[in-house]
Amino acid sequence: MSLPPVAPERNREILAERLGWPDGALEACRELEQRHPGWSLWYDIGGLPASPVPRYRAECDYGWRYREMGRPRQKEEVCAAAAEEVSALIAETERRT
Repeated sequence: MSLPPVAPERNREILAERLGWPDGALEACRELEQRHPGWSLWYDIGGLPASPVPRYRAECDYGWRYREMGRPRQKEEVCAAAAEEVSALIAETERRT
């Protein structure tokens, strides 16, 4: 027996609830994704080797853009302690690509 599929947004809501994201983190991720289409936003609670401190993490796979230009695939990731800092880093990354 398999479980019914879960929408990606609901999956993030479940993670936020179970991992104890701070108040406003889920809404900040949603708002930043609206402002920066193509980017996926998450909140890392910290305490892991890959993310030792709490932070917002944004990822974008530019594979589609680079294929059109004949360049190798590139994945971008930016992280910062505050949502607005991540937004600024995303904008800077988008200017470079």
